[in-house]
Amino acid sequence: MARADIGIRGARVVTAGSAFEAPVAIADGKVVQLGGEFDAARDIDATGCLLLPAASMPTSISPIPADGATVPAGSMTSPPARPPPWPVA
Repeated sequence: MARADIGIRGARVVTAGSAFEAPVAIADGKVVQLGGEFDAARDIDATGCLLLPAASMPTSISPIPADGATVPAGSMTSPPARPPPWPVA
């Protein structure tokens, strides 16, 4: 049985071509297995969450008003630097 640092279980995995429920194994900061059985040093219960393994964080955020108003020029902002919500080795 495979061994992972982190196991994410219960999430709906969304890729460019499909969406499915499967456990995800992460080792050395990389996804090493989608689905199947594995042991993990730490398990995360992601029931009810979406997991997008190939998505990246945006480098800027555009404030788009819900009422459809025009966005003022120069209003693009960068998100503040912050540590990721997962353990970093």
